[in-house]
Amino acid sequence: MLALLAWNVWLLWPARASYVSLPYSAFLDQVRADNVAQVEIAGDQITGQFKNATAWPPVTPGATTSATPAPVTTYRAFRTLFPATVGDAGLLPLLEAHRVQVDTAAPATPWLGLLLTYGLPVILLVGLVLWMGRGAAKTQAGIFGFGRAKARRYAPEGPKITFEDVAGADEAKSDLKEVVDFLRHPMKYHNLGARIPRGVLLVGPPGTGKTLMARAVAGEADVPFFSLSASEFVEMFVGVGASRVRDLFDRAKKAAPAIIFVDELD
Repeated sequence: MLALLAWNVWLLWPARASYVSLPYSAFLDQVRADNVAQVEIAGDQITGQFKNATAWPPVTPGATTSATPAPVTTYRAFRTLFPATVGDAGLLPLLEAHRVQVDTAAPATPWLGLLLTYGLPVILLVGLVLWMGRGAAKTQAGIFGFGRAKARRYAPEGPKITFEDVAGADEAKSDLKEVVDFLRHPMKYHNLGARIPRGVLLVGPPGTGKTLMARAVAGEADVPFFSLSASEFVEMFVGVGASRVRDLFDRAKKAAPAIIFVDELD
């Protein structure tokens, strides 16, 4: 992109012209004066070379000059436009009569037109292929991750919720304090031969704070908290639910000690 930008700046940078733009009538006058050696016609563009360096605009004899006259610029090359709308059938006979070398060339195609004609479709095609490739990669990743659990993890570094954020439910808090102490000091219970329960069942209608209570336990114990809905284990394909359960427990074991909360387990 930098190279392309530098090339465009160099191409469009105004440079001192080594040729003069002549009116078509002045060009004919130079031909009649035998001062044109060669011309090249490309479409309506006519470029050529003078036999003798010519000043333009021409110096008018007797014109008022200042104390420091401006330097006169001379040119050995010129260009002009052929009046294609009006036409000039006598141009070639005039050039032949004055022995002017005539060359022809195909009109130059603008680079912007070439870019839009040939480059833009290629760019659009490449962009379409890249977009389709990204879509296919996402779909493939979704297929391979079909059996993975969609649990949301609340890391301990995030906003911490404790029992102080839960209003009421004093009996439930009292029962869960032993679970919190086990998560904080597991070796004390292991030395006594105790085992943590496989799970704790929180019973209550929707909106009574079961999820908040589970997050409070994780916050009090300062452990990761995984939350998901039981409906996410139900799929139309056999074995997907069991695969997600295994994946969820594998993730929890890697982050152990941790708490898994499954909502709506009925």
